[in-house]
Amino acid sequence: MNVARLIELIPEKSAEERRQMRENGRRLLAVGGQRAADASALLEALDAFEAQAREQCMRGPAYADTIATVIEAFQQQPMSETDRTLVQALLDNPGTSSEQLSEAIGWKDQAWQLHFGKLCEKREHLLSSAPFEPKRNAPFFSGILADFDEVTRGFTLKPEVVKAFARLGLRPRGSP
Repeated sequence: MNVARLIELIPEKSAEERRQMRENGRRLLAVGGQRAADASALLEALDAFEAQAREQCMRGPAYADTIATVIEAFQQQPMSETDRTLVQALLDNPGTSSEQLSEAIGWKDQAWQLHFGKLCEKREHLLSSAPFEPKRNAPFFSGILADFDEVTRGFTLKPEVVKAFARLGLRPRGSP
C-alpha cells in the first residue's frame, strides 16, 4: 500500500493501529533511504491528525470522552506507587520544571520527566499517540497527559487529565 493511501486511512484507524503506524514510520525514518520521505510524510500526517483530535477534545463532548479514556487506561494498567508519586508531584506543583518536580519527590536532575514519560509511554496505546517533538526528533511521551511551557520549562497536567485523576482518587493536596 502506498503512503498516500495510508495517510487517507488514518482517520479510520484505532489509536493502537495509529501507534503501530507511527512505530513503523519511525523505524523506516531511522533506516533512511528511499522510504524515509514516505515515512516522514506519514509521521507528519499522524501528528496533524492527532493535533486536530486533541483540539476537538478541548472543544466539546469529546472532552468527557478523554476523561473516560484516561480513567479506563489507568484502570487497565493500574499505577505503581512510583507512578502515583510522579502524578501527585505534578498535581501539587503545576507549572514547575522537571528538576523542581524531581526535587519535590527526593530525586535529582530530570529524573521526574524520564519516569513520567515512561508512565505515559506504556499507556500510549490506551490513550493517544505521543506528540512528535521536532527538536528532539522523537515522540514527547509526557505530552500525552501534560502540557509543557517552553518559556518557563514547566509541566502542567491537562485539565481533562486532572479531572480523570480526581475520579481515580488523586487530587492536589489540600483540595476537596
